[in-house]
Amino acid sequence: MKSKILVYLTIAFLLLWSIPVQAFAQDSVQEALPEPGITPQSILYFLNVLIEEIRLFLASNPVDKARLSLEFAQEKAAEVELLLKTASDTETCPSLTVQRKVAYYQEHG
Repeated sequence: MKSKILVYLTIAFLLLWSIPVQAFAQDSVQEALPEPGITPQSILYFLNVLIEEIRLFLASNPVDKARLSLEFAQEKAAEVELLLKTASDTETCPSLTVQRKVAYYQEHG
């Protein structure tokens, strides 16, 4: 009798343990993107890229480089989001320009 209860409890534990809890956490938590800073539309955008490259070069270990890369990727995502929001205004940001910027991010990301 005790062995049956133990088997049932083990099966119940394994079934409950296998539920993808991480999926629930991802749905409820949404990270906010940082401020976009200088966008590719700016004349000074090359300075932003240069500073990012220098900071990556000067990073002391792989963990710091990974953190910086993540930070820069989030900033670029915010820039793309801003460009897509302003894409409806064809005078300041034509949709073709937005497509080029997104392609540039994908290529050089």
